[in-house]
Amino acid sequence: MFGLFNSKKGVNKISYQVYMTKIGKYRQLVSILQSMAKNKPVWLVYHFKQTRLDLVELLDAASVAMETEGYSSENGVKLVAGNDISKIPNSADKIIAAELHPFRAKSDMITETWHLEVFTSLDTPFFKLIAGERLIPMMEKMGLNEDELIQHSMVTRAIENAQKKAEGMVSNEKEADSIEEWVEKNIKD
Repeated sequence: MFGLFNSKKGVNKISYQVYMTKIGKYRQLVSILQSMAKNKPVWLVYHFKQTRLDLVELLDAASVAMETEGYSSENGVKLVAGNDISKIPNSADKIIAAELHPFRAKSDMITETWHLEVFTSLDTPFFKLIAGERLIPMMEKMGLNEDELIQHSMVTRAIENAQKKAEGMVSNEKEADSIEEWVEKNIKD
C-alpha cells in the first residue's frame, strides 16, 4: 500500500563474514561451500585474478564441484568475476564474495539484485586502512582463534568507512591482479 512496506534496493543486503586470518577465512569458506554446493548452485564472486587461482586450487583440493565458465544449472560452485555478474541468474538467492573489494560500489552492483555475503580477514592489506593488523593480537588475547567469525555492527561500520576512505583516496583506479597489488598501486600512505 503506497509503497510503505517495500524494501529499498541494496539496503542491508550485505553481511560481512570477518575472520582473523586469510587461512581461517578460506577454511570456513570451503567448509560452507562443501555443504551448500551439494544441494544447489552457489555463486562465488572474486575480484582479483590471484583470488581466482587460490579458489580453484582450494576447491579442487577439497573436491568441491566447480564451474569457472559455461555455467549450468547443476549443483556446485559457480566461480564468477565481480565484473562479470551479468552471468548470474536472477533466480540465485544469494551471492558469496570470496573477498572484500576496497570500493563499496563493486558490492552495491551485486546487492541491487541479490543478498551478498562477503568473506574477508583482518590480515588483508585493505584492513590496514582501519588498523586491522592491530586487532589480531587483541583478538588472540581474548582467546579467539583464526576460524571464529567476527561479526559486529562496529566491524561493519569500520569496513564501510574504510571503503569510503579508499574511494576518496583513489581518483584513477589502477587494475591489479591481487588485493595486495591493488592497495600498493592505488592507496598512497
